[in-house]
Amino acid sequence: MRLLLDTNVLLWVFLGSARLSQSVREALLEADEVFVSMASFWEIAIKAGGRGFHDLDLPADWPEVFATKCHGAGVSILGIDLVHCRQLQQLPWHHRDPFDRMLIAQAMENRLVVATSDGAFRDYGIQVVD
Repeated sequence: MRLLLDTNVLLWVFLGSARLSQSVREALLEADEVFVSMASFWEIAIKAGGRGFHDLDLPADWPEVFATKCHGAGVSILGIDLVHCRQLQQLPWHHRDPFDRMLIAQAMENRLVVATSDGAFRDYGIQVVD
């Protein structure tokens, strides 16, 4: 299985949250490849800048910390390509969050299973682990 982590799952994994479900924990152990989208880092940067994540204690150097953790855990960072933008453009509007919509487009284009707690991902017919 090739697994893409939603932003919430990425944060829960890297910050050691008890909110991480058993099914996601198992998927992480069973996955052949694990990916984190650059869109998730973009979302964290925006929300850490005053728009959200008030309940999380992110280190000031979180980009470097998360990049190091990704590298150390064998997690690949998935860039945003033009094919992802084309897929995004064609998505129906079941979900309005722009970051989640990009993750959905990337999952479709790259045939990835998404680890998320957001049930709206299923509306797009992609495989989800929650």
